[in-house]
Amino acid sequence: MKRVILVLAVLASIAAIGAFAKPAGAYGKTAQWQVGFSFNCDNPTPGACDEFGGTGGFWGWYEFDSGSTGNATLTFCGHTVGGGGAGAGHENVAIEGWTINEAGDFVITAASDPTIVGDTGIQAVAGHQSLSFGPGITAQVQVTQIPNR
Repeated sequence: MKRVILVLAVLASIAAIGAFAKPAGAYGKTAQWQVGFSFNCDNPTPGACDEFGGTGGFWGWYEFDSGSTGNATLTFCGHTVGGGGAGAGHENVAIEGWTINEAGDFVITAASDPTIVGDTGIQAVAGHQSLSFGPGITAQVQVTQIPNR
């Protein structure tokens, strides 16, 4: 009987915590858009990935917040297969200004790393795009508009 009472007490505690817990705002209260993207050039045929610096890829995530701020996480990796240089890198960037241009693209106007400033080429339209530029050369883009809270 003591075990039953203990189990009921634990379940009641969990229910009470769940009833009063606030949902986590993983992107904060100012997030408006989340963009994930990847580009991979995995074709080892000599010359196939030359214009991309050789085999490898880059992957990233943007969060565009109200007030024209946001964050970016960027990662890249290169391989010597197919003639490219090897190495990897990762960077977290503070977006200090952004807008959507007349063409509908996200444009980063200021950032803690100025090399990411400019037109992202990514449309401010919720959805998924999968692109192929030839055998072993692909890109993926996922754009999510975060509802007002």
